[in-house]
Amino acid sequence: MTSAKAAIAGARASGCVNLSGISASLRLTLAFAGAGFGAIVCAGSAYAQDTLAAPAVENVSVTENVYSPDFYARFAPRSALDMVQQTPGFTITEVVAGKRGLGQGGANVLINSQRMSSKATSAADALNRISADRVVRIEVVDGARLNIPGLSGYVVNIITRGGAMTGRWEWAPEFREDRKPKFERGKAFVSGDIAGWNYSASLLSDQYGDVYAGTEYAYNQNVELFDVRVEDDENWNTKRAASLDLSNETLSGMTTNLHMLASSDDKRQREFSDRTGINLPDRFRVFQKMDDGDKIELGGDFEFGLGPGRLKLIGLHQTLKNGLYESAVTDFLGARPKVGSHVITAKESGEAILRGEYSLQVDNTDWQASLEGAFNFLDSAAELSTISNGNYVVVPVAGSTSRVEERRAEATLVHGRPLTDQLSVQASLGVEYSELSQTSANGLVREFVRPKGFVALSYNPGTQWDATFRVERAVGQLDFVNFVTVIGLNSDQGQTTVGNPNIVPEQSWDTELIVNTQMAWSGPVKFRLFYRAIEDVNDQILVSRTVNPDGSIDILESEGNLDSAVDYGIELSGTYPLGGLLPGAKIDWLYLLSEQRVEDPVVPNLTRMFNRLDFSKIDVKFRQDVPGTPWAWGAEFFLARGSGQWRLDQRTHRISRPGNLDMYIQNKDFYGLDVNVRLMNLLDEEDDISRLVWNGTRADMLELQENRLRYSGRAIKLTVSGSF
Repeated sequence: MTSAKAAIAGARASGCVNLSGISASLRLTLAFAGAGFGAIVCAGSAYAQDTLAAPAVENVSVTENVYSPDFYARFAPRSALDMVQQTPGFTITEVVAGKRGLGQGGANVLINSQRMSSKATSAADALNRISADRVVRIEVVDGARLNIPGLSGYVVNIITRGGAMTGRWEWAPEFREDRKPKFERGKAFVSGDIAGWNYSASLLSDQYGDVYAGTEYAYNQNVELFDVRVEDDENWNTKRAASLDLSNETLSGMTTNLHMLASSDDKRQREFSDRTGINLPDRFRVFQKMDDGDKIELGGDFEFGLGPGRLKLIGLHQTLKNGLYESAVTDFLGARPKVGSHVITAKESGEAILRGEYSLQVDNTDWQASLEGAFNFLDSAAELSTISNGNYVVVPVAGSTSRVEERRAEATLVHGRPLTDQLSVQASLGVEYSELSQTSANGLVREFVRPKGFVALSYNPGTQWDATFRVERAVGQLDFVNFVTVIGLNSDQGQTTVGNPNIVPEQSWDTELIVNTQMAWSGPVKFRLFYRAIEDVNDQILVSRTVNPDGSIDILESEGNLDSAVDYGIELSGTYPLGGLLPGAKIDWLYLLSEQRVEDPVVPNLTRMFNRLDFSKIDVKFRQDVPGTPWAWGAEFFLARGSGQWRLDQRTHRISRPGNLDMYIQNKDFYGLDVNVRLMNLLDEEDDISRLVWNGTRADMLELQENRLRYSGRAIKLTVSGSF
C-alpha cells in the first residue's frame, strides 16, 4: 500500500490440400472439406485438375482434419493466426478474462500439442507471432480425445518447425472523418533457431478507441425537455508491447518453454458537452480520463519423463501498475462559479502461480494429478478533490485506500478413457482452499474450501457429425476492485460504489452440449447449447438509503452477492462454401442468442438480465480469393445487442444500429507486399443510449431521462505487410 500512496503523490491462388502421407479415410475427409471450397486437391506432387465432388463415404470423422500449408496458400497468410482464421468451421475461443489461476482447459488452441502458460497473451496474439512459413500443419481434433485435461470440442493444434531467422512486419494506419489519423499502428516479428532453442520476438504499437459525436436530450419526471447537450466523445488509446518466447526440446524428450512480456497501455478519454437548458444557464462540461498502465509477465514450463509418466512444472508471475485520473468540470460561462471534481487513483496488482502436473497412461487410459498454488494482491489508494471557492479541496472518502490479498491452493485428479470405440469420457475431481484478507477500516480475513470438477463425454460415430457433452462445477475469480470504494465522475449524479469486504466469488454448474456437423451443401456447422446455474451472483446491492428533509433520497451501493441466477443460450457458427457459385468464395458466420435471469435486489418481483452482456450477436464474413490472381475482396457485418447497465438508481441501455459493415480489397503480391484497403462503418452505425435516473433506487420515483444519439463516422484503414 505504501507504493500506491506514494504514486498518488504454386496453385496457391485456388488452395490446395496435400493428401500425401496420410490415411485413406482422412484423405477422403480432406477431399470432402476441400470440395466445398473449390480447392485443388493434391496427391503427392501431382495436382488434380478438377474440383472434387463430395464423396459418399462412411466412417469419416468430422473433427479430425489435418490441413497442410497448401490449403491456406490462396489466402497468402503471413502468420499462423491468418491460417487458423481461414480454417473451415473453426472459431478461436479465448480464455475468459480474469480466469482463476491456470487451471485446466483454457483456449481451444494448442501449439505443438501444448497449452499456453501465459495469461497476458491471448491465443490470437500467440498465433500472430508464428510466421506462416514455420507452420508444418494444422490439426483440428476432438479435444476430449487428447491427453490434456479440460479440453473438449473443437481444438486446433498448430505444428511448427524451426529454421533460420525470418521476419515480417505490418503497418495499418487508420483515417476517420473529422478525426486525426492513427499512424502509430505497427507490428514486427522475428523468429528462428539459435543453439538448439527456437525463439520468437515481437514489437507492437497500436492506437485504438472509439469516437462519437451527437446530441443528447434530457427530460424531467413529467417527460418535459429541460436540457439539450451537443456532445463530442473521443477515446484515444495507445498500447505498446514487446515479447520474447523461447522453446527447446531435447532428444530425451525434455521440453522447456519460456515467455516474457512487457507492455504499456495509455488510455485517454475526453468528452465535451455544450449545454443549453430551459430555465438553466448555458454551460460547457468537460470530462477527462487518463489511465496509464504498465504490465510485466514472466512465465514458463518444464516437462520431462519421471517414472512411468511425465511431470510438467509451470510458473507464472505478472504485475500491473495503473495510474488513473478522472476530472469533470462544468463552466457556467460567467453566470455561476465553476463546479467540478477530480479523482486520482493509484493501483498495483500482481499474481504469482506455481503449478505441477503429473501425467501417465495405463492400459489406454489417461491420468493426471495436479497441484497449484497462487498468490494475488491489489494495492489501491484514491483521493477525491472538489472545487471550492475556485480551488480544489480534498474530500475524505472512507474505504478508498486498501490492500487485498488472496492465497489459494488447489488439488485435482483427472481421468480419461474410451468407453467404446465411439464414446470417451474425461472426468476431473478437485478441491480448492483460499484465504482472502483485506486491510482497511472494515478489513476481514476469511477462509473457503470449495469442490471443483467436471465430466465430459465425447461421442464420435465416425460419420459426418460428433458431439460433446460437459458438466462442470466452477469457481469464479473476484475482481479485487470490488473490495475498495470507487468514485466515478462521468455522470451528473456521481457514481460511488462502496467497497465490500464480505463479497465472495461466484460458483456455478456449467452445462454445455456441442454438436459438429459437416454437409456438402452447408459446409462445417457447429451447434452449441449452454446453461449456467450460478450461486452467489456478483451484482450491485444496496448498502444504505437516506431520505432527506427536502424529499431527495441518497443511496450507497456496492458490489455484493445475490442468491442465484441462470444464463442459457445457443450459438451457431460455420463456414458456407460458395465455390459452386463463385469460385474461391466462402462465408464464415456466427449467431448467438442467450437469456439471463436474476432477481433484481431493489424492485420487487422483477427479474432482469446481467450487466453489460451481449445477449445477441450476428457476425458474417464473406471473402472471395479470385482464382489465378493475387486479388481478394470481401465484406464483414457485425451486430450485437447488449443488456446495458443496471445500477440501483440508474438504468443505461445502449443500442447500435443498423450494424457495422466493412468492405475490403486485397492484393497479396503488390511488388512483394500484401496490401489491404478496408472501408469501415459504411452504414454509418448510430449509437443510441438512453439513461433513466431515479430519486433513490429504481423502486422510487423517476427523476430524469436522457436520450443520446451519436455517430462515429466512416473510416479507411490501410494495411501493408511484408517479410524479411
